[in-house]
Amino acid sequence: MRLNNKADRAAYRAAMIPKGAERDPRSSDLGEAYTYQEASRFSVGDPEKIVFYGIAFWGSAGRPLFHYRFRSEADRAKKLDNFFASLAINVASKAARAEERKASGRGLEVGDVLVSSWGYDQTNIDYYEVTRLIGEKQVEIRKIGAEIEETGWLRGRSVPAPGKFIGEPMVKLARNGSVSIASYASASKMTPVAEIAGKKMYESNYWSSYA
Repeated sequence: MRLNNKADRAAYRAAMIPKGAERDPRSSDLGEAYTYQEASRFSVGDPEKIVFYGIAFWGSAGRPLFHYRFRSEADRAKKLDNFFASLAINVASKAARAEERKASGRGLEVGDVLVSSWGYDQTNIDYYEVTRLIGEKQVEIRKIGAEIEETGWLRGRSVPAPGKFIGEPMVKLARNGSVSIASYASASKMTPVAEIAGKKMYESNYWSSYA
């Protein structure tokens, strides 16, 4: 029997739960369990011989995860404790994976600075600043200026100048802290090396130019 929709699963589950079974108070939309007991078939003349049953469902599944007979009430309680503990672990794992996906997804926040190094016979350095987050995967960036120092003939070092915008906003798809600027260049997040008086300091980048 295929349970193709939620209504079918709910109906099948209801039919699987024995009449008179008690719903475990720890049950929720994540999973639920029921308990019941019956006199043993071998307890003729001995009403003390009881068989304990437990049935559990994962999420909205129609078919039970298990439907067991237990030797004692303590055995059943242990099994149900483990079941509800596994539900809690599953929730925590999903939350952790969601955070990991978020962290390893866009990987950028407003105010982050990106650096792009490109060129063939020369090394061009461009800086960008994240000015807005769009959805879960995109960012708005703007090119920013740089503080430049010449260390030799047609070469030197530069550091970004956040807030000094020299370009129009661009919307880019971001992943793991990087964006594609053009077919020949990408830009990656810079990590500040220090912060002085509220100003983030960045490591300098080497640049060179044509004669």
